[in-house]
This record gives sequence, structure tokens and C-alpha cells, in this order.
Amino acid sequence: MKAVLAPVLLFFGLISSCYSPAFDEENSKIPEEVVIDSQSYRKSFYGYLYVDEYELQSEIYKYEDMEFQKVKNSKYPLVFTKEGSYLPGTLYCAASEWEDAKSFYGDNSNFDFYMEKNSQVTKIDSMDFSQFEKLSAFCKANRKELSNRKKNVNKVVKKLHLPDTYIFYKKSSDKIFISTRGDKFFVVDGKLYLFYSYDGKDDTYTLVPVTPSDCESYFLSLINSR
Repeated sequence: MKAVLAPVLLFFGLISSCYSPAFDEENSKIPEEVVIDSQSYRKSFYGYLYVDEYELQSEIYKYEDMEFQKVKNSKYPLVFTKEGSYLPGTLYCAASEWEDAKSFYGDNSNFDFYMEKNSQVTKIDSMDFSQFEKLSAFCKANRKELSNRKKNVNKVVKKLHLPDTYIFYKKSSDKIFISTRGDKFFVVDGKLYLFYSYDGKDDTYTLVPVTPSDCESYFLSLINSR
């Protein structure tokens, strides 16, 4: 069964909670593969990225009890459904091009990188990909630690007054995918910290020192150069 709706351009922000669970399509209950308009599509090709900007065609396709629309502004043949574990939904790629898409979105050279300071965004033209991956791995490990309710022995408590907030993220060249913007960083006494929690009662911040040291130094240099 098909229905026709007016074309719609959808732009979605990200959930800003620093420690919301990292995106993992395997947690989703929706099928790994679907058939839309006589063509097979597969999900799980974009890893820990989030769906960001995309334009949908008007026609709606049904698969089982799910609804899909084709994406207009994508490099690969994609279909979108609102179903899935994370907002705004899930993208599937044509099975015939799934491997190429997975390789493309897994390559940092196909992304633009940004630093956000207090909501003011600056593009980083020469990001060191290895350092970005180190920072991402550090943040992911700390999110996992919190979700498992383990004690983080490296946490420190600081009383700060309106500290500058920094966010580092990447966005695919076609604008469709973005990394999390939920990991926030502060610079305190020349050291870089990952925000952990805030206690409004005592006006204190619980922070985690960024490691390893070469990663901390790299991102401090980016901050200080702008």
C-alpha cells in the first residue's frame, strides 16, 4: 500500500545529554533488512553516527507494519523510517551499495570537523583523525562506565562560575550523518576535562580528566589557537 504526502525537509537536532547511551543499531528491534519498491535495503552501515539532515521524497512505502520514504539528498540510495531505538529514526541503504556506504561513512576524510564554544561553531580544517578517534573512545568509555554504574576513580569536583563549554564533532560531507554533540568539555587551570555532572545545590561540577595526555594536549592546542 502506498500513499502520497507533500515533500518535507526534516532537520533534527541531537539529544544533548552528555551520557545518553551511545548509538548502537544492534539494540533496535527493527529488521536488519527490508524490501522497498522491489529492492533490498540494509541498516547498520553508519555505526555510532546519528541521522542529522535529510530530505524525503513524498511517496510512502510499507514493509510489514513499518513506513518508509526514500531520501532525496543522499550519495547512496537510502530509505528512512521513524522506527528504531534513537530519534529521529533509522536509515537503510540499498543492499547493492551497502558495503560502499559503510566504507564511505567509516572514513574520516569524508567528514568535516567542528569545534563549538558556547554555541559558537568553528570549522577545523586540519583535524588529526587519530586524535579525534582517541577523544571519541575516551568519551564512549566514560558513558559506558556511567551506564554500568561503576565508580570512576578519576573524577574530580570543581566549583566553577559559568565555565566556557567546548564540543568537538564531525559531520559527513553530504550532511546526513553527525557524531554526538553530547560530550562537553571544560578547561580548568590549563587542563582539559570531560563534563560528568552538575550539582546545583553546591554549584559544583564533577569532571573527568581527559586522557591520554597527547590527546588532551592536542585539543587544548586547538582551543588555544582559536
